[in-house]
Amino acid sequence: MLNRPAHHRRNEYKSRIAPDTSDWNFFTADHALQDLLALYLAPDLLEHLAPHLTELGRRAAGDLDEAAHLADRPGDDGTELAHRRRPGHRPRAEASRS
Repeated sequence: MLNRPAHHRRNEYKSRIAPDTSDWNFFTADHALQDLLALYLAPDLLEHLAPHLTELGRRAAGDLDEAAHLADRPGDDGTELAHRRRPGHRPRAEASRS
């Protein structure tokens, strides 16, 4: 990759950046999930759940995603959310600073 022209490397980098999902619906965009639900759920149950899952997918891509982005920003008073790994431990670089 290093001996490729710079504009090719930039294009590869851009292709790895996650797309903006603010106008998505995570349920309707996830065709694999829809296929699994159709395989494992009774048709009448899936029909009942579909509008609820569609609303949840819309909210996950909209309201909840926006809240997550707000939580990642530093506060007006300089406070910042501390990132943790699953068991609750701070990442090593951050732990060594305190």
